[in-house]
Amino acid sequence: MKLVGITARVDEHTYDKERRERRDALDQGWASFLSYCGLVPVLLFNHMKTSLFLIRTLPLVGIIFSGGNTLQNYGGKTPERDALEKAILDHAMPKRLPILGVCHGMQIIQHHFGGVLEIVPNHVGKHHALCSGRMVNSYHTYGTRMTTPDLCVLEKTEDGVVEAVAHRALPIKGLMWHPERNLPVDEQDVALFKRHFFI
Repeated sequence: MKLVGITARVDEHTYDKERRERRDALDQGWASFLSYCGLVPVLLFNHMKTSLFLIRTLPLVGIIFSGGNTLQNYGGKTPERDALEKAILDHAMPKRLPILGVCHGMQIIQHHFGGVLEIVPNHVGKHHALCSGRMVNSYHTYGTRMTTPDLCVLEKTEDGVVEAVAHRALPIKGLMWHPERNLPVDEQDVALFKRHFFI
């Protein structure tokens, strides 16, 4: 088993007028899915100093940007998460450390390389076909119908929404579907993660 870093969504909990908590959260399905891939997740808190220390000191085979939250540029309220994932990209790219973004994670990758997101209707709580014929789940409000020169399109839906991208020169990939939510685990996703993280 190899270690892989994974970012967390930010959930806000309000108990009363004086007490609010911002919690870093991760679907428990990630630990189960990643174990099929031969990976053990290391939670990267939305705290810059802590997470960059972990990335620089632990023998990580790569980093996963998990789902959840809207980017701040599109009305989201988690600037600490956006800043951390941007810093991780800046750290990982010159070292060629593999990055794999899921849903929000793919959106942050597209945004980082100059992509512009738009609201895509009928992509929340659905299953739909990719042009390759594969059926995937869908839980996103924002997406793109084209990408930037740095990224190539790997998959689209039949209505033209980009569902997977890869950087043309670096080990950076994004998926709009959620592998961790599939029961049973989809072996195509397991194979994809193993290939991307060189397992």
